[in-house]
Amino acid sequence: MSKETSVILLGLLVFLMPLSGFPGAWRTFFIMAAGLALVIIGFFMRSRALGSGERLGADSFVENIHQPPAEH
Repeated sequence: MSKETSVILLGLLVFLMPLSGFPGAWRTFFIMAAGLALVIIGFFMRSRALGSGERLGADSFVENIHQPPAEH
C-alpha cells in the first residue's frame, strides 16, 4: 500500500471513529495511533520529496509582459 493511500485511509479512520461505537478509551487510542501514523508517514513523504530534489512550496511566478507584435 502506498503512503498516499495510507494517509487517505487513516484520515477516513479518524473521520469515522466518533461514529464507531467504541468506548471512549478505545476511540482515544485509535485516534492517537492514527495521528502518530500520519505524522510518521508525513515525515517519510517529506524526506523522500526533499531527497529527490523537489522544491516544496517554492513555486515561482513570472508575469508575462505584453509585447506588441513585431512588424515585418
